[in-house]
Amino acid sequence: FPHIIPKYFAAFYWQKHSHKKLTLPYYSNILQLFEENLIIARFFHLHSSRLFIVPGLSPDSRWFCWRIVIARCILRRVQFFVLSFLFLGLFPCKFMIFRLACFVSGHGFGHAARVVAVLEALRQRSPEVFIEIFTSAPEFIFAQSLQKYRYHFLPADVGPVWKDAFTLDLAATLDQLERFLHFDPATVETLARQIDTCQAVLCDISPLGLAVAKKAKIPSVLLEQFTWDWLYSHYLAEFPLFAQPIETLAALYSRVTWHIQVEPICRQSQAVLRCAPIARRPRGGAQALRERLLRPGQKLVAVSLPAPIINAMSWSAISAHADCHVAIVGQDATEASDDHISRFGPELYRPDLIAAADVTLCGPSASTLAECAQAGCPTLLVTGAGLPEEQAAREYARQHLGGDECAPHSLLNGDWCSALPALFAGPRPQPSAANGGLAVASFLAGL
Repeated sequence: FPHIIPKYFAAFYWQKHSHKKLTLPYYSNILQLFEENLIIARFFHLHSSRLFIVPGLSPDSRWFCWRIVIARCILRRVQFFVLSFLFLGLFPCKFMIFRLACFVSGHGFGHAARVVAVLEALRQRSPEVFIEIFTSAPEFIFAQSLQKYRYHFLPADVGPVWKDAFTLDLAATLDQLERFLHFDPATVETLARQIDTCQAVLCDISPLGLAVAKKAKIPSVLLEQFTWDWLYSHYLAEFPLFAQPIETLAALYSRVTWHIQVEPICRQSQAVLRCAPIARRPRGGAQALRERLLRPGQKLVAVSLPAPIINAMSWSAISAHADCHVAIVGQDATEASDDHISRFGPELYRPDLIAAADVTLCGPSASTLAECAQAGCPTLLVTGAGLPEEQAAREYARQHLGGDECAPHSLLNGDWCSALPALFAGPRPQPSAANGGLAVASFLAGL
């Protein structure tokens, strides 16, 4: 090659109707010119009269030099991309950001709280992870604990519709479910484009997330203690029209890449991982809450129930228990206090309240039971409302939390208060050190 091309040659580049003369003594310098200052696309479109190679080259030699220069430029770029992919493949954690899309059920706050606990544990293992969250659960649940995430308000599923605090409206549930399961192809396509840079999709029983993951050709992870097809199957005898939505939901859940089940499990299924209950960690504010709310000798009862139930409950009976103070955390409550009752809005961090409590009054929420087990707090479990997941919650509470149960009517007339003295006098369960969020985070980090 050095014998073909003269030692000195120059290039003239036409730009903005004027010639700019660039004299380069060596071939390596003209390569640098092409690589750093010229776009390859423009280089290919240059007219031959715009670039001259001087002196003493025949047309054949000149075009031969052009082909050599172009080939070398392309080769340099091919080498760059090949080496980059090899390098990033050997060291992905240091040089690539792990992006995770989460589609979370907005039916209550429990699913969102469970996903937050998983994401907290994942962030500890991989601080660089970035999270895309799609849910109708309020953003404050995620903002309390997470950073480096993007929140998208999206109804990700349909849960049971309630006529009042304890009565299901199955007709309205079926109507909403049928309309929801007719996914708009344009919506699915748009969501698939939004998550196309993610490495995985985590779905807490959201069937829409699984459909989007399949469209985007991204691996999916289903996190559940029950699935909607299992729950709605309990209403088939009363409403046979649930059969078609159940079949559709079962088909959507069958598309998942990896299946993880969380205790208390309502139905055993084939899963790549079964883990302990998942709970958010307390932040150390339990003692401050007790000092703020309690007089000497008083016991603290934490109430974690849906707002319609809280609004329907009778609270007058609590005044007969001078040694008791009730702290209510509700979806739409505003903070107010008297000698026996304190009401808090949803911004109160519930794991700290449960850690401070002597007894927790709650429904069959898996995340609430997990936080009670973590704190070693006995429960007064509300059962008998006809929820299919009650049986698994009851068995878990009896085995790990002790405590007692109360029926819905006892909440309405205030009889639930009569169970408190025995619960205060009884032994506290041993706090559980097992947190399934760590196991799920370890699985996700290995994807």
